[in-house]
Amino acid sequence: MAQRTVHTVLVVLFDGVQSLDVTGPVEVFAGAERHTPGTYRIRTASLDGAPVRTSSGLTLLADEALTRVREPHTLLVPGGRGTRRPDAAPLTDWLRVNAPRAERLVSVCTGAMLLAAAGLLDGRRATTHWAYCDRLARDHPARPGRP
Repeated sequence: MAQRTVHTVLVVLFDGVQSLDVTGPVEVFAGAERHTPGTYRIRTASLDGAPVRTSSGLTLLADEALTRVREPHTLLVPGGRGTRRPDAAPLTDWLRVNAPRAERLVSVCTGAMLLAAAGLLDGRRATTHWAYCDRLARDHPARPGRP
């Protein structure tokens, strides 16, 4: 039997994250791992490795600090109220530098706002929750010619 490549899925955590945007994708990847063992390794990380408070008040414990993360195969950026916080700059700075190293970069719902703020959606088509599409287009207009 051929050896499988284990793909690391890193879920970014931050204060104000929508818990469903974290747990939904984690359950999907965990289900895929149960179906085909040795396929996915799921990790969570916050900027400093500290617990985060979700938009509903739950506390999530990060597995590690983003500053210590090795390059993941899949980098998943969830949405939530925290994507629209004025103090999100350290996270968008980290994304700007590190997200391009992932083989696959995805966001859930308003996680697209963080990717756009980091310049990672420039020149690309993107979407988000219908209630925030206009804001995404207004606050982060596409800049053609940028990767």
